[in-house]
Amino acid sequence: MSVCTFCLGLIAFAVLSVTPAEAKNVHLGQYSRSTIDTSCARAGGASFGTDDEEEYGCKTSNANVVCTVEGDCVASVSDTAPVPGNSLSAILGIRRTGEPQRIEAMDLRVKP
Repeated sequence: MSVCTFCLGLIAFAVLSVTPAEAKNVHLGQYSRSTIDTSCARAGGASFGTDDEEEYGCKTSNANVVCTVEGDCVASVSDTAPVPGNSLSAILGIRRTGEPQRIEAMDLRVKP
């Protein structure tokens, strides 16, 4: 019985002593303050940096996006999170709603 108690204690210690996953940085390119603010609101995050003289960005449960005054943005996401691309919508977890739309080639010579 004491061996089993020792094993459970060892397992609990191992689980509690695990450090959280490291973050990875994803370069997003350049985004304006208004684009970051709008996307952040759509993702349910909190935007910051409303002054023109400081960094700005967005904090969500998925990622933290920080942009320089020049507009160069980098996102920090969990090292274990899958990153499907480096677009702002993909990083912040914004999903399209509504019916999917079929995309067709547009040839003006053909009448529908």
